[in-house]
Amino acid sequence: MQQDYLLRQAELFGQVLAKILSNLLGVKNQGMMIIQLENQIAQEKLDLDIKELISTNTEQLIDILKNEKKFSNEDLEKIADILLLVADDETEPTEKAQLKRKCLTIYEYVQACENTYSFTLSFKIKILRKNIDK
Repeated sequence: MQQDYLLRQAELFGQVLAKILSNLLGVKNQGMMIIQLENQIAQEKLDLDIKELISTNTEQLIDILKNEKKFSNEDLEKIADILLLVADDETEPTEKAQLKRKCLTIYEYVQACENTYSFTLSFKIKILRKNIDK
């Protein structure tokens, strides 16, 4: 219970920080600012282009991340979390649905590969399936 509270507080802090940054930088579309910042960090630290991931075919996504980029399952889950944030800020319904399908694909792959059960991962999958089916 305490951990859930701390996670919610961290998420809230991130949202407030993003809003402050968007105001300071004069960016009207907060989602675009987040994508730009995430993309810059990903390119600098991980040699990964978020925009490229977004445009990548869903079926090829896992292959690229695992075989070309050599990411672990833990890394894949974090990448899916980032893509989910991008999807939440997307205003175009078709793009939003595509991003959520990519996240679902990654989460399901990670879940299938893991030896231990993760309630958090299962919850993310359940919520995404429900949202995509709408």
